[in-house]
Amino acid sequence: TFQKSLNFLGGGNFATVLDLNGDTKPDVISAQGLNSVAVFINQTGPHNISGTVRDNNNVPLSDVRVVLTGGTPVIINTDATGTFAFNDLTAGQTYTVTPSKTNFTFAPLNQTFNNLTSNVIANFTGTLNHYSISGTVRDIAGVGMAGVTMTLSGSMSGTMITGNDGSYAFTNLPGGG
Repeated sequence: TFQKSLNFLGGGNFATVLDLNGDTKPDVISAQGLNSVAVFINQTGPHNISGTVRDNNNVPLSDVRVVLTGGTPVIINTDATGTFAFNDLTAGQTYTVTPSKTNFTFAPLNQTFNNLTSNVIANFTGTLNHYSISGTVRDIAGVGMAGVTMTLSGSMSGTMITGNDGSYAFTNLPGGG
């Protein structure tokens, strides 16, 4: 019994949903190249992978790039509430979800779902990276210069005086600042 046919973008890949064994549950035939066919019996679905990305203070992170791999890669961004969703995913496939945003590190780095058989949640925590700017002020002879006022400007600002050896360090500066 024919139920529906789906055409995927790129390279002529396709999947057809049929009831091959007469049990009224959907079975999927998937062609992913000229010489490759996969048959998935008793597939339920389609399924969804959704989740929320928050910072380490539990505040939602918007505009996080979230990449789904395991089929044709899909890239979306989290919304203002930090949520994302990949919908209409084929059951029985393996999918990996990976978040990224400039100046953030995520835990976990990614999440993989083997043999997807139901809707699943993939939550992530993003931590803002912190950086340091440091160096040594030296005279023309290469000798460290003490007492030089160093000024940091931009979205973060501050001043400090170089040490006896000419060294200075602005530390714990949040990424993007």
